[in-house]
Amino acid sequence: MAGNSKRNSWDYSDAFNGQGFEAKGSFEGNSTDVVYRAALAGIGIARLPCYMADRKFLSGELVHVMPEYAPPSTDIAIMFA
Repeated sequence: MAGNSKRNSWDYSDAFNGQGFEAKGSFEGNSTDVVYRAALAGIGIARLPCYMADRKFLSGELVHVMPEYAPPSTDIAIMFA
């Protein structure tokens, strides 16, 4: 789960007739990298960007448990001096 509670809400109304759930558990990470490493360690499920997970799906290290799920797109802001 991500430390941002908005990221713990899995709304997949298009694929599953309006059903969704709030991810809850004993682990939370505030970094996508931490959540990624936790998923690789078998701690639980994670919503990860394709650029992080695709190779692990191909190798079998991660399993795509909800292939029909597509979260709303997210903006990424990059700032540098």
